[in-house]
Amino acid sequence: MKLSITIIILLFLTGCNNSNSSGENNSPQTEVEETITRATKLLPPADNKIYFGAFPDFGGSEDDVTSQKVRDFEAIANKKIVWACFSKNWFNGIKYPKEHIHAINDTRSIPYVRLMPRSDETQGVAETQFSLQKIIDGDFDTELKQWAKDAKEDNIPLLVDFAVEANGNWFGYSGVFNGADKKDGYGNPNYPDGPERYRDAYRHIIDIFKQEEVNHITWFYHFNYSSFPNKEWNQPKYYYPGDNYIDWIGFSLYGVQTLDEEWEGLGFSTQLEDYIDSYKELNSTKPIALLEFGVTDFHQDGNKSIWLKDAFKTILDNPYIKFSAISPWHENWENEDETVSTLRLDSSLEVQKTFRDLVKNERFISSVEPTLLFKSGFEDGVYIDHTSYLDSEEYRYIKGTDNKTGFSWPISILGAKESALHYIEDDNHQAVQSEIQTIIGHNGDYTKTLYSIENYDLGITQNPYEILNIQEGKKDLYIKYWMKMDSASLFKPDMWRAIFEYKTKEYAKNDGFRLIAFIYTDDDGVPYWHWQGDKNPENSIWEIDNKTVPVPKDEWFMTEFYWHWSEGDDGRALWKINGKVIGDHYGPTTRNSKPIDFIMLTQIYGDVNPKYQWIDDIEIWDGIPN
Repeated sequence: MKLSITIIILLFLTGCNNSNSSGENNSPQTEVEETITRATKLLPPADNKIYFGAFPDFGGSEDDVTSQKVRDFEAIANKKIVWACFSKNWFNGIKYPKEHIHAINDTRSIPYVRLMPRSDETQGVAETQFSLQKIIDGDFDTELKQWAKDAKEDNIPLLVDFAVEANGNWFGYSGVFNGADKKDGYGNPNYPDGPERYRDAYRHIIDIFKQEEVNHITWFYHFNYSSFPNKEWNQPKYYYPGDNYIDWIGFSLYGVQTLDEEWEGLGFSTQLEDYIDSYKELNSTKPIALLEFGVTDFHQDGNKSIWLKDAFKTILDNPYIKFSAISPWHENWENEDETVSTLRLDSSLEVQKTFRDLVKNERFISSVEPTLLFKSGFEDGVYIDHTSYLDSEEYRYIKGTDNKTGFSWPISILGAKESALHYIEDDNHQAVQSEIQTIIGHNGDYTKTLYSIENYDLGITQNPYEILNIQEGKKDLYIKYWMKMDSASLFKPDMWRAIFEYKTKEYAKNDGFRLIAFIYTDDDGVPYWHWQGDKNPENSIWEIDNKTVPVPKDEWFMTEFYWHWSEGDDGRALWKINGKVIGDHYGPTTRNSKPIDFIMLTQIYGDVNPKYQWIDDIEIWDGIPN
């Protein structure tokens, strides 16, 4: 926490589902809800890496949020941040802070929201308007439910914590002001009332979001590393909502913040050792984030650069805590005696250089590692059900669980209502066919593949695998698979053939957007690649021809598609063949704010038949994997 004179600023933490700390998906679920949860919770980084986030000086009320302030901090650090945190003060209304969230999201950082139940910025007195008991009693349920609904509709992944540093004595929601060590005023007669009220208020809020099926929030528990007062009843373990509620655990740990404080004994490594038992007593396996830390500059007894070096050395290597994320507090403020606490990381040229050198360490990473949403090579256990349809005979399900990857068909990602092979064909049901076929694969061994045929020269025939009626669009999606095509259907003059596409809602009404990958041929029948975004087949918004990368003939090749979802200039649409860029377009990947409706994952569609196609080793991620 930040006090005007001697009290500490607390930063927030990042939440995560830690059922598998490696980020691997060993036991994929077929239920859509479980898939969404895995895809939208912040997982800890792999390979001993550490996320680099920050409070980038959003002002004294911690809510003066702009995209430029995020970019300014990144320029100071010479490094991008994974998240930017800010406070949502309830005295400004208990409502979803959409403008602030979008400002941070526009910088490609994750918004980290601190829910602050306070009626003003006064410290050291009990909060009455938004008391913990009133939260427990449901006085603010209407507002909190609407907050949850708005967050669900906006669908931007969030990191959220509630009432930070409650084991301190500065914020009005602290256990100190809500029953403290008494045990006869609320709840369990063997539990201190102050921490118990905090715990139950936080649980109540999270339960509301669960009831509203908001699955894209990572929940944090954020305490102060040393308790004030440092009594048994006021330790962090009593405030903790529990592993069933919390995804990440984080804390604040500050050195000297004002010039009249004693420097001795407030080194980062010393404090970490002195109060390690308060963390251990939580007895949790959740990932740990250092949510707030910093020290003032120009102190007569100490050196800020030396303090920072000690802090980073301890973060990277200590016998007590494995840190999965850090988030320094970057702000200056004026104290009551008109001195200034200079916690900004550019308080001097020496400090800024020190900070840049420290965060340059390769273990501090600036992006969230993507999550694998789906993977299958059509191996044993996967089959086509030729008797099972969606709502017409135009569809066939792929079913079963791939015994090598553990993922199950149909593909149930992004909240898709259905996923199936689309048989758009003639009345005799002979124009298109699909089967699981064993052939020599891309690695030279026998493998099972999805084999598709279009037999007749009918312009309306298609046989894609479609992920349909998508409900949970993602800002970033990456798709990779291996593909093989017959050459006979490719070398025809002025031929076209589509191999992948997605469409947004309202595309059929000329109000949406389509991203599509083609193979064209020129007048001599020489094939080339064509990458296009359009608002209808006759009206392209942008298009790229690539005649440099050859189109393979009767051989396997790897194709990769990635897009960043945006209606603005930060949108991106990337296509690669065998690792070589076909087109990399920056700009809109949707129109008129329309979400994706469906993805034609393995499209086979064109004006020359018959044509044949084999697909193998499909992977879908929520970002480009390393």
